[in-house]
Amino acid sequence: MIQRRTSREPVEKGGWSVLCTDSSSFDHADPAAHSMIRGNGAAGWPGWPAIPRLEALHDAWFDAPTLDAQRSIAAEIQQVALDEVSYIPLGSYYGKTALRRNLTGRVPGLMLLWNLRRV
Repeated sequence: MIQRRTSREPVEKGGWSVLCTDSSSFDHADPAAHSMIRGNGAAGWPGWPAIPRLEALHDAWFDAPTLDAQRSIAAEIQQVALDEVSYIPLGSYYGKTALRRNLTGRVPGLMLLWNLRRV
């Protein structure tokens, strides 16, 4: 599948068609990490969307002088990604976490093993 998804040949010649994958929320934390909301064509995620406006916004996000400016650009990135369909999210899921009673210090949120201690 990895070799096939990099092929730009038609499906009947062994090329890529579609794939389902998943990623963690860290991969979508901001425009710097979110590889699927890019429009960098052949240099990007398989499917190779070429969306110059999305790339310009991506660059502008890095150059934004304030957090509010980044938020505004990120909102515009989301809108362009939805309008241009850089990828199609199929859903989301929550990982379940169970911990033993003798563990403390868990960082709330995702299942991270940082800071855990046995009592």
